[in-house]
Amino acid sequence: ERYEEAEFLLSDCLEIAKDNQDSYRIAFFLRAIAQVELTRDNPSQAIALVRKALEQFEALGLVVERHDTQRLLEIIESQDALA
Repeated sequence: ERYEEAEFLLSDCLEIAKDNQDSYRIAFFLRAIAQVELTRDNPSQAIALVRKALEQFEALGLVVERHDTQRLLEIIESQDALA
């Protein structure tokens, strides 16, 4: 229930990963922040972040992570369509 703190910490880590040009960690932090946004009932923000993470995983050739992220995107979009 400490979503703001979680998002703050993840955002800090994301910035560090960006500074270090660490695409692998950037993708994971984007996906994690998206999950926080989803929990906070911000599906449009979650979708945007998941799409960015998906692009990173595809560029890195990480098949399992890409598949998991694609599935997360489908779940969020289906929930958003029902709302």
